[in-house]
Amino acid sequence: MTSTPHDKADTRNRLLAIFAHPDDESFGPGGTIAKYASKGVEVTLIVATRGEKSTLGESSQYSVAELGEMREGELRCAAQVLGIKEIRALGYRDTQVAQVDTQELRAVFSEAIAEVQPDVVLTFDPRGITGNPDHMAVTKAVSLAFSDVYGLATRGQRPQNRLYYWTIPEAIARHLRDLSNIPFVGASDESITTVIDVSDFKERQWQAIACHQSQSNPVPLVLKERLYAQKGQESFVLHGVQKPGGAIGTDLFAD
Repeated sequence: MTSTPHDKADTRNRLLAIFAHPDDESFGPGGTIAKYASKGVEVTLIVATRGEKSTLGESSQYSVAELGEMREGELRCAAQVLGIKEIRALGYRDTQVAQVDTQELRAVFSEAIAEVQPDVVLTFDPRGITGNPDHMAVTKAVSLAFSDVYGLATRGQRPQNRLYYWTIPEAIARHLRDLSNIPFVGASDESITTVIDVSDFKERQWQAIACHQSQSNPVPLVLKERLYAQKGQESFVLHGVQKPGGAIGTDLFAD
């Protein structure tokens, strides 16, 4: 699943989101993705798997092959809603990304970052939001790949090219743990560097979530609760940079 490579003469801002499964982009920082796409930012999405082993929603009604094909179609629907220009599905086996050699993933992501030349890369919190091994394996490889292409951040300075980890505040994670048996992991207020106001894009995010019908029918209770608790905000941690004086950024590209 791919499209025409970027025109290197294009001077628009670029955002590369790298996640593990179809729906991570919508269930996760979908409001942020939609917001920047609406501003003309060129958004590329990479998913490591086709999500063929999911157990959410209606997934159990389909074979592994059927579900993988279905979820690719759902991802195309969600990408159109969010304004994502290009999608790349790598085809690694769902639930087994952590078994892939880290150096292999690192090389794949390094090549993609070097090609797309994004100003901003988005991926999961290193602890995977829910402790999901696929999520954590992707983040580990993305972090290494980002450093391969752009180098290490200079301490105390905001880099020109930025890697952000999408996260949720610990208070919300604690609430979700209380509601479920899912080991949600959040970030402390002190570690969150950037908060994006996506209140104008909540409806679009819900439309993208609805595209993932096999996963969102019915909508998981913890997803409803998380989006409600976020109150139109999405939180991020800027890799390698501590908050100057405790200041919270409000723009992935400018602060």
